Amino acid sequence: MRKIINIIVISFFIVFSVNEKFGIALLLPILLILFSHKSKDLILSIPLSITSSYIFNRQYLLIIIVAYLFIILFLLIIQKRSKIVIELILCFVINIGILLYLNNDIDINKIIWIVLISTVSIIIYYLLYLLVIKNYGNYIYFEIFSMLVIILSTTLIDLKINVSLYLAILYVMYFSITAHKIFSYLFSFILMLLLYLTYKDNIFFILPVVNSIYIIGNILSSFILVILMFLVSLFLPNYFQNSLVICLLCIIFEIIRKSITQWNYKTVKNIEEIKKTANMRLNENILGFASFLDGCINDVDSLNEKEYKINEGIDNIVTNYCNRCYIKEKCRKENENPESDLRSLIINCNKKTYHIYNNILLSKCPYNIEIRKSALITNSKIDFNSINEKNEIIKKTFTNISHMLRQYAVDNNLKEEIDYIEINKIKEIIINSGYDLCYFNCKEILKDSFSFEIGIRGIEYNEISDVLYGIIKKGFKYPFDLEFEYKDKDKTYLNIFNHKQISIEYSSSNIANGSVSGDNIYILEKGNKFIAGICDGMGKGNNANLESSTIISLFNRLLTSSIATETSLQILNLYCELKKEYDSYSTVDIMEINTQSKKGVFYKMSAASSYIFHANHQVEKIENELLPIGNEEKVIGKEIVIEANDVIIMSSDGIFENVTNEEELKEFIGNIIHLPVEKIVIQIINYIKKNTRINDDDISLIVLRILSN
Repeated sequence: MRKIINIIVISFFIVFSVNEKFGIALLLPILLILFSHKSKDLILSIPLSITSSYIFNRQYLLIIIVAYLFIILFLLIIQKRSKIVIELILCFVINIGILLYLNNDIDINKIIWIVLISTVSIIIYYLLYLLVIKNYGNYIYFEIFSMLVIILSTTLIDLKINVSLYLAILYVMYFSITAHKIFSYLFSFILMLLLYLTYKDNIFFILPVVNSIYIIGNILSSFILVILMFLVSLFLPNYFQNSLVICLLCIIFEIIRKSITQWNYKTVKNIEEIKKTANMRLNENILGFASFLDGCINDVDSLNEKEYKINEGIDNIVTNYCNRCYIKEKCRKENENPESDLRSLIINCNKKTYHIYNNILLSKCPYNIEIRKSALITNSKIDFNSINEKNEIIKKTFTNISHMLRQYAVDNNLKEEIDYIEINKIKEIIINSGYDLCYFNCKEILKDSFSFEIGIRGIEYNEISDVLYGIIKKGFKYPFDLEFEYKDKDKTYLNIFNHKQISIEYSSSNIANGSVSGDNIYILEKGNKFIAGICDGMGKGNNANLESSTIISLFNRLLTSSIATETSLQILNLYCELKKEYDSYSTVDIMEINTQSKKGVFYKMSAASSYIFHANHQVEKIENELLPIGNEEKVIGKEIVIEANDVIIMSSDGIFENVTNEEELKEFIGNIIHLPVEKIVIQIINYIKKNTRINDDDISLIVLRILSN
């Protein structure tokens, strides 16, 4: 039930329990637990309780006010919730104080009885503490216990209407949908027995029936109950008023059902099936389009400018000479495919090694000289070199795009998404723990990279961060971290994201050998991925910088579109392959680290070697095995495994390749890896400036340290 409704019900009916002198002592633990979640709810609770006391039980108005003063004092003392022992002592003292105030004539027997009741009260408080505070997410069971106490307390005052019955039916409807079946039946049977023993009225036997009907979980349950009440009123006229009120409760419950009950798992499963089907069809469409591109590749040779002009030349020869030839009938009988000979003539007529008499058809043709001249004219109109280049570009384009689409489909299939029911459990457990969840947005839902933004009304993050983490942890099976984002008025926004076993601190430097560096450095942190890279444009100055910055910019756009790193590099490789004939190339050095699995991949395309200085003092060298980007058919990465306190050095070719002694540099770095990464960068740069053979290249450097979370 919405927490606000519970507060209204508990606050309004608490005054009924005061009628029995020990009743409030039993209800006090419920109030303390309820308001320890959110003390601001007292602003609503106090006026309701005072109003109810003034209407139904004025003689206890003062004790209600005193009880709330004790509750406020309790909340002020335990606001940081340090030790449960202190809370139990405070609860015991408050009980003693209230009960002594309610009992004027005190004797030894009453004191023993007061101490006994106060002890029972703190036992109830401790059990509720374990249920709701310590073992997060059991708010629904706290609701069940609270409503049992409240509904029973309504029996202590005689009213003209049977409030106990109507309140019991409303909560039986609610618990039959939200609580476990065993607990909902237990709730309805306990209420039935206690209320029947109190009122001796058979109407209370309807409570388990209502519970059974509402387990159906939709509007049909209310429809069945209304028909049942109609039959009851028809055959048992004495219960007409109760039947009418119960029918009204059915209508009210259906109106507020969506706001007080949180989940419909059939809908969730339907959404999941729709999503899976949509993904499957998307992949089928992608693969279908890739097959279409494959067909285009096969047809390139038959549908291009060269073929068009050759066919046009053949048609001219046939029209102008073959059709007018006096031996055409004989020629066609002796030659099954004359067009093939004419095609060979047009293609090869300008070659010195080709002679017309080598062609059987033309050697006997009376118009062979004229046909040769026509073939030469057609041949001169065809730029075979240019056409071949265009065809190759088209073939490469279609081939690579087809490959990229297939790779994307494979990547998409390999991505494992979190089950939608698991995501809904986050929402369910937060709300069922009594928090007002006002916003929930799934940014990413992959098992190895998820992010959910949530908004909760009326909380302070510093006060409930640990409690909220424990609540979510109980309902959500994947390791996660909780992070404060921002606060907007009374709403606090948080981010739930996959737990990172490691974090990475880094520093970089890019020093130009001239006015502008041809190198560009790239760093991206997204979800559980950390990507670092250096791109070195060929040459120096502005042109080299433009080339490398273009590669980095395109790479960033692909990554921010949620395309996998390897696929992004394959697409970049295609782009560079298409333009390498008229443009310079770049070397690319990309490293990707998964902060959840502690695994990484290096993609080196004619890049300088990198070094991993492991925490166990081993040094691992990652060497280049590929040509510059655009010159390889496929980009292949090298996998690495990293641990906490490892230090990774990435550099351009202006560092390790130019030092006079590479082993001395590695030893030098090994002696300074304990320093902050910023200082390591400075120390390496200073060393390079003093110990390089040549110093006419740009110097780019990235230093990364792996930290344990």
